[in-house]
Amino acid sequence: MIKLYYMKGGNNFGDILSKDIVAKVSGQEVVHEKAYKADMISTGSLLGKVQRTKLRRAFFRMFKPTYVWGTGIIQDGAKVSENNLIVCALRGELSYGRFDLKSNIPLGDPALLCSKLFPYPKEKAVGKYLVTPHLHDKECADWVGKIEELLGEKVEVCDLSQDVHFILKKIASAKGVITSAMHPLIVAHSYQTPVVWVDVGDVVILGGNYKFKDYFSVLDVSFQKISKHDLLSGIISKKDVDDQFESSRVGMERLRFLQDGLLRSFPPSLKVSV
Repeated sequence: MIKLYYMKGGNNFGDILSKDIVAKVSGQEVVHEKAYKADMISTGSLLGKVQRTKLRRAFFRMFKPTYVWGTGIIQDGAKVSENNLIVCALRGELSYGRFDLKSNIPLGDPALLCSKLFPYPKEKAVGKYLVTPHLHDKECADWVGKIEELLGEKVEVCDLSQDVHFILKKIASAKGVITSAMHPLIVAHSYQTPVVWVDVGDVVILGGNYKFKDYFSVLDVSFQKISKHDLLSGIISKKDVDDQFESSRVGMERLRFLQDGLLRSFPPSLKVSV
């Protein structure tokens, strides 16, 4: 059994997805644990929280290390200590640069593994534009309405508190995904589904663009977004949305490279022996 640190609550898409990914790769049962007692931290921007518990980690884990696999840092700041951490993989170049690591490690968010671990088919016959607002994006109706207006058709809005695999299937089959959250964006890249990220500002997204730039730093597509303000002001056109859809697909060669690195870097000691 792996004790994984994630934000317990049962309705965070990224956290529950992280649990399912680690369970699939390891072949073990995965349970939630507090940061200072966990065996591993994975998907999400959790390094800051784990760093703040380093003294308690040393005490409660009796100096046993905590594995870091694909997580990242949420905002700019000082260097990060490796105290009692074994860093196997990090989300992106910005997170990597916060450590003084002696060697290169694989980079990428573990959610990029979704298409490999959960190969849901693309049901193009029923594909619709899918909108996935961040759970804290309480005023999403205004920009969702504007997206419908620009696309000229009604979109399907998906609540991120629903079953994770229901959402994965929806993203895999969507004509395109428009999201104000991070992990639907990453999942769309994994399934090669066109995707647009709507930047709704720091009130919803803690740390602003930092974690997105960190994630995009390892891709072969440039960091791109549509500002909610520009969308509502009428500055964004349908062509702008279509252009981002068109340029959003991560190349298969790059995707496989990132996926292989993540799988290769998973701690062998946490895998079930075959």
